Formats: sequence, C-alpha cells, structure tokens
Amino acid sequence: MDEPKFLSGQFLLAMPGMGDPRFERAVIAMCVHDEDGALGIGLGRIMPRITFHDLLKQLDIEPGVAPDVAIHAGGPVEPQRGFIIHSADWGGEEASTSPANGC
Repeated sequence: MDEPKFLSGQFLLAMPGMGDPRFERAVIAMCVHDEDGALGIGLGRIMPRITFHDLLKQLDIEPGVAPDVAIHAGGPVEPQRGFIIHSADWGGEEASTSPANGC
C-alpha cells in the first residue's frame, strides 16, 4: 500500500472551475498537512484601505518598530483568524515561539 502524500511545505494553486468561491483564484501555503489535519494560509489577496499599523491601532497595540506593511486577506476557510508571517531574521519579542516560524 502506498504511503499517503502529505503537502506540508507546498503551495496549492486553485484550478479554474473549482466550484468553491472561497478558493477561487487562491494560492495556499500549506504549513501542516498530515494524518491529523491541515493548516494552510491564503496568499496574495491584499486588503484595501488598511495597513498593519491601522490594524494594531484598532486593537490598541503600539506598533513599535514593526514596519507598516499591507494586510493580506486570510482564510480562505477561517478568514477571521490572523497570522503574522515574517522572515527568519525577525528578532522581536517571543520570536522563537512564533507559530508562523513553522510555516
């Protein structure tokens, strides 16, 4: 019997005519995909009229030295959830325990 093929670390590209509007024209970075489930983050859809600093202000969080960058739409399954994805050179508070480090 063949071993299951998991997609962790891969990008998924939506095929035309997929039929699910949540995935239409989607690119998903698969952080985890194994026998216990999957976690993927949608890429490439920028939210209009809001930046990272705007979002932090809404949450009453001081941005400090964080750059004011674009916010990308998440999801597509749980768009109300947020993730911060950063490069490996980030040295901010709790950088070593950031869940985004594994993606």
